[in-house]
Amino acid sequence: MYLSKSSVKTYFWIRETTMDREKLDRLLLRPGEVGEVLGLCRSKAYELIACGTIPSIRIGKSVRVSAETLRKWVSDQQVSPP
Repeated sequence: MYLSKSSVKTYFWIRETTMDREKLDRLLLRPGEVGEVLGLCRSKAYELIACGTIPSIRIGKSVRVSAETLRKWVSDQQVSPP
């Protein structure tokens, strides 16, 4: 069976979109997952979390970001036109 390039791209776009939705349905996200959802690299996500720009919680040595808090943070970042 032959798949065209556009079919393959569509498949991977649908798959990635579905994965992002599944991640946001979870209660807590790892920093790498935060980066994926926001379209940032993992190190940038860690940087934003470490400096307190993105609110996070600690569970032992693990750092997690609440999906609800992340949604609110993103909506607060939107700039309205003057």
